[in-house]
Amino acid sequence: MKYFCLIYSLLFSAQVLALVDYDDSPSEDSVSFKVAAPVKSNSEETPAPRSAPRVMNRSSTSTSSSGNSFSLFKTLQFQTQIEAMDFATTAKDNSALEGKVNKQKVGLVVHTPYDIYLDVSYWEAKTDADTGLAAANTKGRGNPRYILGFNWYKNTSPDGSRADIYLGTVTGQKNSQFGSSRSDQIIGVETSKRISSVILGLGLEYRLTGKPKEQTERAVGDITILAGGFSWIVSNDIRFSFEAKAYKISKGEESQGLNLEKDITFSTLTPRVHLQLFPAVELELGGHFRTNKADLKDQGELEQFGAAKLTDLVGSYGNSIFAGLNFSI
Repeated sequence: MKYFCLIYSLLFSAQVLALVDYDDSPSEDSVSFKVAAPVKSNSEETPAPRSAPRVMNRSSTSTSSSGNSFSLFKTLQFQTQIEAMDFATTAKDNSALEGKVNKQKVGLVVHTPYDIYLDVSYWEAKTDADTGLAAANTKGRGNPRYILGFNWYKNTSPDGSRADIYLGTVTGQKNSQFGSSRSDQIIGVETSKRISSVILGLGLEYRLTGKPKEQTERAVGDITILAGGFSWIVSNDIRFSFEAKAYKISKGEESQGLNLEKDITFSTLTPRVHLQLFPAVELELGGHFRTNKADLKDQGELEQFGAAKLTDLVGSYGNSIFAGLNFSI
C-alpha cells in the first residue's frame, strides 16, 4: 500500500532528526497521552491530559479556539505507527505459536470544544514467516475501531483531574488471517490526575463480543481490560510514560459453535518515550511486553487461543516494539 510506504519514510526521517535535535508532545490511552499541547499564553485554558486503556495513547491537550467563533473541533491528531511483533506463545507441552508479524496502524483523534472527542483507528499486518496463525508473507486486514468519548468531569486547575466515559465498536473483517470476523461493542471509563510534572491514570474497558462470521474462528466471551500508569513530563520536548494492562477473555458460549473453552488472562507493561520534533509533530517510541502469559495446557488450548484472533489486543501472542509519528492541527 502506497500510504504505508510514505509512513515508513516519514518515520525514518523523523528518527534521524531526533538524533540531531529535539525541538518541541500530542495523542492507543491515559497514561499514554500522545499529544502535548503547543505553548499557550497565560490567558488560555490548559486542559488536563487524559488517562486509561487508551488514555495513555490519547492526549486531551489541545489548542483553544480563538474568540467566540464557531468551530467543530479544537484539535485534529493524525497518528501513524509501525510495530514489529514477535509471536512467542507456548503451552505447557512445549507446543508453540512462533513467528514475526509486522503491523501498520493509522488513526485520527478529533477533540471538539464541547468536551466530546472521536477516536478512529485501523491496522493491517503481514507475516515474515509461518506463525501458526498465518503462512509466511501473508497479509491481512485488521479491525477498524470507532470510539466516541465524553468528558463528564474536569477540574480546570493546573493540577486538576478529569474523568471520561466512552462508547464504541470494533467492526469485523472477513477473510483476514489477523483481524477477527466478530463485531464487538465497547464501553469504558478513564480518569487522570496531575501532580506537578507527573500524571497518574486509571481506566477500565469492557467489550461485549459478537459472534464470529467465519466458521473456523473461535467465539470468545466478553473481554475486560484494566489499565493504569503514569506519565512524567521531563520538559516541553520530552515525556516518558509507563502503562500496565490486565486482560481477561472469558470463554465462549457453546451455542456459538466453536468457542474458547476456558477463560484466558494475561498482562502487559508498555513503556514509551515521546519526543516533540516540531510544535505539531511528535515521535513516539516504545514496546509492549508481557508480564504474565496466557496459561495454556496443551496444543489444543493453544490452537483455540490462536483461532480466537485476538491480534488487536496488545501482548496477546507476544512482545512487540513500535515507532510512530503523531501530527496535530
